[in-house]
Amino acid sequence: MEIKVDDIVYELSNIGSAHAANSLSKMLGTRVNITVPEVTLESIDDIPTRIGIEKLEKINVVTRFYYHEFDHKEDRGIILVLMDEDNGNLLSEQLMGMKIEDFQNMDDDTKSLFSEVGNIMVGAYISSISNFLQNKINMSIPEVAVDYLGSLIDSTIAEISQLTSYIFFIKNKLMMSNNEVEISIIVFFDESLIKAIKDIY
Repeated sequence: MEIKVDDIVYELSNIGSAHAANSLSKMLGTRVNITVPEVTLESIDDIPTRIGIEKLEKINVVTRFYYHEFDHKEDRGIILVLMDEDNGNLLSEQLMGMKIEDFQNMDDDTKSLFSEVGNIMVGAYISSISNFLQNKINMSIPEVAVDYLGSLIDSTIAEISQLTSYIFFIKNKLMMSNNEVEISIIVFFDESLIKAIKDIY
């Protein structure tokens, strides 16, 4: 029976989400559960249709990663952690006990909180993939931006398109204190990552 790459990444995502939930629970001081209802391997050309490029501002945490075996820090992939303002406010209320009035002008403390949440989630997923491949994968410091989704996607595609034709699209639901926060993760990756996963099987 052929094992699909997205099925493997789905299992790795569930492992990663369990570790992320544990770390977020400690950070927030309350129980956090994370479910991963969907992981799909998509063509980079299908992103607009797949996720919708409506004129809706998104909070975006950008992380770059690269394989430790390379001699220089050439980007091998980019991960976007996306949430809309409604979900951002649900998270903000849980993190800081307040809503954000102007996402475009968040102060450094607020940005750092979103950065830390993104870092925890991305770090957990990268760790599970790294352990599976038995190959260290390093991450950059996360960057936080607020922009329309189309602009975020277009700028990332322009930066990474020569390395890849595919993405992983991962839906996440965070449950905490009777609130459900929806977060999407898009992984742009060098196609050598697919080959490395397939080679194990």
